[in-house]
Amino acid sequence: MIVFQNNIKRMLKNKLNLFFMFVFPVLFMALIMSANSGTGGNVIVGVVDKDNTKLTEILKENLKSNGKIKALEEKDIKGELINNRIDYAIVIDKDFTKGIIEGKDVDIRGFSINETNAALPAKFYIESYISSVKNIAKAAEGAEDKFYKGIEAYKEGSFNIECKNVEREEGNKTNSLQALGFLVMGVFSLATVSSNLMIKDKEKNIYSRLFTTPLTIKQYMLQNILSYLFISIFQIIVLLILLIKVFKADIGPAPMNMFFILVVFSLVCVALNMFIGSLSKDSRQASAIGTLIFTPFCMLGGCFWPREIMPDILQKASNFVPTTWVLKGAEKIMYGKSLLQLNIEIGILLLFAMVFFLLSSWKKEDVMK
Repeated sequence: MIVFQNNIKRMLKNKLNLFFMFVFPVLFMALIMSANSGTGGNVIVGVVDKDNTKLTEILKENLKSNGKIKALEEKDIKGELINNRIDYAIVIDKDFTKGIIEGKDVDIRGFSINETNAALPAKFYIESYISSVKNIAKAAEGAEDKFYKGIEAYKEGSFNIECKNVEREEGNKTNSLQALGFLVMGVFSLATVSSNLMIKDKEKNIYSRLFTTPLTIKQYMLQNILSYLFISIFQIIVLLILLIKVFKADIGPAPMNMFFILVVFSLVCVALNMFIGSLSKDSRQASAIGTLIFTPFCMLGGCFWPREIMPDILQKASNFVPTTWVLKGAEKIMYGKSLLQLNIEIGILLLFAMVFFLLSSWKKEDVMK
């Protein structure tokens, strides 16, 4: 496995290779995921508590268990909402609890930005809770001890409400899919960058020395393919771990399924790598062909932006590039589809790999020259 080991060393020693394989995609992944700033699907509620009673503490605990709360001063509400640091703000005025127990028509003041529906989950939850609390106070007839006993009974017997910001959660999936697009771009760049290796071997007349050994042409080609595939899978593992652990991306309930479809795509990239090498006469030509293929494939496939924003004619053209199908499959996995439900995407990717391998084999006699 001399060729296998040597290729891996050469690819990992090359700083340009490492930049396109890891640094370049990670920079864009970080930029995309920073738009979601790790808040996940939880609603963030800013709370101004001027009453500070047992009832308001219970309310804040309930909000905390369903999302996140942030203690505020009333003067800070506007800035927190405008800067998107909170989704909803409430102000609990002094004597709010006293008014509830006495049966008065008191309420909690709420603030949100009209253009977004991010506040709706918290707003509905608080309105429902206060309505229930008023009914308990009515039954207690002004007796504070009976009121709090009723609150405890309500806590034990009431159903749980999960308070989620659907808009934020959907935004996280959108950002995660776009970050995956840059991961795909990084894997795809390996095919165009590493295609120079065999050509450099040819230019430096390494072939003639290799084939004086017991190494056959088939063994040489197989070791080349395995080395590219090994590096590509290593790249996928590193970038996926960064995406999940560092950037907190939501890639769906089955990370191994995502890994699998990316490995299938890496096979396409290896086949394309071999095809570029077979077309090129020297390393300069290989770089030019690689760039010519890399840029439109990434643009049409949705690595840089969602395919949906492109004109219809470009969306139709995108069906003829492999990057489209790996991202279609990734999106399905993100929304809980199984590998069996990705038979079309996986089948098309394998077909791309087969076609590129067949095309590259047409010029295998060049290896012997």
